[in-house]
Amino acid sequence: MLASRLVYDGLQLLALPLSLPLLAAHPRLRGGLAERLGAAPRCDDAPIWLHGSSAGDVAALLPLARRLHGSKVLSSFTRAGEQLARQRLAHGWDQPPRLFRLPIDWSPLCRRAIRRVAPRALILECLELWPALVGAAQRRDVPVVIVNGRLSERSLARYARLPSLFRPRFAALAQVNAIDGQHAERFARAGVPAERVAVVGSSKHGDMPSGGSFVSSRARVVFGSVHAEELSVLDALPGLFARWPALEVEVAPRYARDVAAARRRIDKLPLDAAQRQRVVLRDQMGGLAQAYGGAALAFVGGSIAPRGGHNVVEPASRGAHVVVGPHTEACANEVAALCRAGVLSRISDASELVAVADRVLATPAPARAESAVAAARALAGEADRLALRLGSVLEGRA
Repeated sequence: MLASRLVYDGLQLLALPLSLPLLAAHPRLRGGLAERLGAAPRCDDAPIWLHGSSAGDVAALLPLARRLHGSKVLSSFTRAGEQLARQRLAHGWDQPPRLFRLPIDWSPLCRRAIRRVAPRALILECLELWPALVGAAQRRDVPVVIVNGRLSERSLARYARLPSLFRPRFAALAQVNAIDGQHAERFARAGVPAERVAVVGSSKHGDMPSGGSFVSSRARVVFGSVHAEELSVLDALPGLFARWPALEVEVAPRYARDVAAARRRIDKLPLDAAQRQRVVLRDQMGGLAQAYGGAALAFVGGSIAPRGGHNVVEPASRGAHVVVGPHTEACANEVAALCRAGVLSRISDASELVAVADRVLATPAPARAESAVAAARALAGEADRLALRLGSVLEGRA
């Protein structure tokens, strides 16, 4: 293991001259350069350190953070993750977590960050198993916990190619909270003792809005988190307007870089001037949760494109009937639950979306919204269960 760690650290050291300019200049990564070099916040109150790489990971951690007692710090890898955290922590928190960027995964920098934060536990979202960071925590007897744990067969095979580096890290994890049984079984195969692995679900749905205020009788459709390679779903718009002339449409690309492509796609559609005025293209990232409010129907992207899908519970919690494509591996449990409740439909192309809209928009708005909200709320208890399970690791470490 020592030899593997030295080789890994040597490679990270060689990469530093390339990593630093990239982290300083890349639009998705820039900011917090001192923190990248280990200058994490100095803490004297033994906080819980939570880490989520991207905006989606951070969003999944915040309901859990709200349920954990004591001080907390929250790190992210991307700029979007930090921005989302700042937006959501601005209101409604008595003691919000302190924010910073994750250090570069080189042992001297990670040791520095761990010394400065001096956490009582390190909680990693999904599977952010950075070898140097996890190793630095474990050598200082800081328990490392995985929440919302997912481990694909592909990732498992990749870790298996470097067993001396990764298997000891898996074996030393204090706790793994997997989203389902398949992922739990893979963690055990990776080396986590079976008694430390449990199926708990996902914490991302723990903070639910009040459903009643989102009920609307308007015909409104939102296309959320749409990737560039699935913009063909917007070809449903002429058919939707033909059936529902008063339709309101909002389109939210997954990434800002795809806004121009979405605009070009919409411009090519056979829509008249009045219909075009009813199509709003969001060119600012963030605020998608609010956009779902009052929608009768919400297509959630990353599902026609083979990206595994995105958050389907968010639109349901705001009363929308959810529509997804065939690729929902990343949210399979949530999709199955909403489908059983009758508040989610699958499509393969734009023409099928029109047929779903015909059925959904013909349903009375209150009944439609109440069913969606109820199905979403049934998934919200997983954050409570996760916080309760973490208590066994955190107890006595304040």
